[in-house]
Amino acid sequence: MVMPIGHGSLGRVRENFARQFTPDGSGYVYRRGTRGPAIRLAAAERDDLVAEFNRGLTILVVVTVVGVIGGGSLLAAQPDLLPAALRPWQEAVLAGMTVIVVLVGWWHLNTAPDRAIGTRPPVAPALGKRERLRANMRGLDWSPLALGALLATGLIVRVAGFEREPLSAANIGCMALGIVLLMAFAGFAWLKYRMR
Repeated sequence: MVMPIGHGSLGRVRENFARQFTPDGSGYVYRRGTRGPAIRLAAAERDDLVAEFNRGLTILVVVTVVGVIGGGSLLAAQPDLLPAALRPWQEAVLAGMTVIVVLVGWWHLNTAPDRAIGTRPPVAPALGKRERLRANMRGLDWSPLALGALLATGLIVRVAGFEREPLSAANIGCMALGIVLLMAFAGFAWLKYRMR
């Protein structure tokens, strides 16, 4: 699913949503994406929003899994449900519908605080560029960085060590891509370490 790819796991998705709310006196302050304008809310409101997000995320995951399995089974059993022109593309149609459902559900869950309290006047402006970068780096999990660096290294090793013509134009391009990706993941890791 889209969320765990960017966040590392469903638990991390829940943590990142809850991190948008920081304690402030007897209540909380909400910053969209941990960096938007600060909006004050009561502790009970924050608890309700986090609980609603967690329930909604569970429902979204279940609906997605059941929809993919059920939709795939239905299309396998009844291929004539789709118009003739789309039948050769039934997997792509199912994948596209799944992505749309996930993105709409994700948007609905993620924007719930804005719908609930977004019209309140902010008590502080959005974070500046450096503070936003720090918030982004804190929210970035180490696991996607490590996985990305591992995959980039694997691409470099595969092309350099296992291709018959490692110096062909295509293989040099793949190796260059692997090196650029490895450097990018290393750069993000360095920034995250510096911004902790």
